[in-house]
Amino acid sequence: MIILNSGHNVAPEPIEDKIAQHLPAAQHVVIVGNGRGYLCALIASSAESQAVQSALDTVNPALPHYRQVRNFTVVRESFTPENGLLTANGKLRRDAINVRFASEINSMYDRKPQ
Repeated sequence: MIILNSGHNVAPEPIEDKIAQHLPAAQHVVIVGNGRGYLCALIASSAESQAVQSALDTVNPALPHYRQVRNFTVVRESFTPENGLLTANGKLRRDAINVRFASEINSMYDRKPQ
């Protein structure tokens, strides 16, 4: 569960699944934003930024404002159990992902939201 600084509780999985449905090239979609003002996404993919933005433009209008993804970063690194970013069952290790990609996450919040 992600808790925004506005107090809204957001379950990231349904949003991640919707984005992934519209972005077949994405290996993984990770929503971040705990303690922040809005949500951002890390996309593990070879997809171009235009494809990611198109997927967000499709998904966001159906979501309440506080559940909309405002920024994203495409990362080329695969998430695997071997590199510690997935569990043995293939689930995201969110804490490890937040640590590994802290600079990318911080830069998303330094940029003006889209």
